[in-house]
Amino acid sequence: LTESTFQYFRTLVKQNTGIELETHKKNMVRNRLLKRLRKLGLTDFESYATFLKQNQTTELPVFINCIT
Repeated sequence: LTESTFQYFRTLVKQNTGIELETHKKNMVRNRLLKRLRKLGLTDFESYATFLKQNQTTELPVFINCIT
């Protein structure tokens, strides 16, 4: 999970829930999203970020549910 991808995820969470993810929560985010990546057949978080951008209407609620 690169810093830029983590920042993207943090921004989405803040915009959609009001929850501010601190930088020390990076491992938590990684762990909570790993199962979703596996289910989608993705090998890295950057691919998931791209998928999320391309499918925001359907994937954003799933993403938020994984994180919260």
